[in-house]
Amino acid sequence: MAKQGTHETARVRSDVREKILETATTHPARKVANAHTLELRQRLLRLAERLDVDAPQELAGDLAVLINGAFVSTSLFEPGKAVPLLHRPRML
Repeated sequence: MAKQGTHETARVRSDVREKILETATTHPARKVANAHTLELRQRLLRLAERLDVDAPQELAGDLAVLINGAFVSTSLFEPGKAVPLLHRPRML
């Protein structure tokens, strides 16, 4: 009998996982977020190309990851806690 419950639980988890993945790609908010991310990457690429760096695609990608990380991390810090991080010298 335990096997039946285990299989049922696994099926439900699989169904839930599938629905989450479907929603992650089809939800209207996800579409807006994806469009925003693509536009950000294009803007960063244009900036990197204007800087005449050796690898503008790579720089644009690095900056996109940095910016995205900053957005995600805002909820992890209390107000003002991240400010000192911005004043430290960093290398990309």
